[in-house]
Amino acid sequence: MAEHIDVTDGRVSIRLHRRPEPGEAAGGAHSRAGRAALLSSNGGTIGWVGYNSGHGWLGSGEVLLRYKIHTQPPPDDGDAMRGVQLLLHHLATSTSYRTAVLQVMPGDAQALMVAAVAGFTLAGSRDGDYLLTRPVPPLSYTDGVVTIRRQRPDDTDRHLEAIDE
Repeated sequence: MAEHIDVTDGRVSIRLHRRPEPGEAAGGAHSRAGRAALLSSNGGTIGWVGYNSGHGWLGSGEVLLRYKIHTQPPPDDGDAMRGVQLLLHHLATSTSYRTAVLQVMPGDAQALMVAAVAGFTLAGSRDGDYLLTRPVPPLSYTDGVVTIRRQRPDDTDRHLEAIDE
């Protein structure tokens, strides 16, 4: 059975359709593949974004991202970039991937622009295409003094103890 996960930034949304891998329990967070409809703010489908780690040439912790905008006329390039960013957010919160990879044809100016705006940098080439990478955003941030991380169940008890006085 497929799972549906919605992620939005208020302007565009992705609706991820993920099927469990063979032998994986439904609901597994470390899927090998996923594909999401890319929706505009009015709910219309403008394309898709997706990811797949089933390529032997990918390194450990790497995942290949893909996207396609298929409406005519094409939507704002910002919508494609927002879809990629939302997919990166999903990968950060629901998978163990650490590096996102795009494979882009050298003549695809739109894809190269989206990759640059989304923070991807040139990492090499494969089959005549550019390979661009960027880290999947971490869930914890620290400046050495303060750490921001995902909330844990015991945080509520600690918070109540602190304000209970």
